[in-house]
Amino acid sequence: AVYLPTLNRTTLETGTDIASLERAALFNPTDPRRSIDLFQAQKKQGETDDALRTLEKLIDTPNAPPFVRQEIAALYMQKKDFRRAWEQFREAMQKR
Repeated sequence: AVYLPTLNRTTLETGTDIASLERAALFNPTDPRRSIDLFQAQKKQGETDDALRTLEKLIDTPNAPPFVRQEIAALYMQKKDFRRAWEQFREAMQKR
């Protein structure tokens, strides 16, 4: 997205095997890094809807990183769902 670039985060700590990353995220629900690794792998493989679901689960946890809403907004921009992208971006800006 030109106007709302996705944030580049560190590289994955583990491989990009989505099934392994899903298990790691499932068995470590309080570790946001596991969900971020899964999100990045899903995004890299073009699985936008799965990446959105991963981040939307993460955003409801108390230790969600502050950049998650901006990533959600960028994914909605890719899907051309501009209303939802704006809602997420606005929410991200209010949290700052």
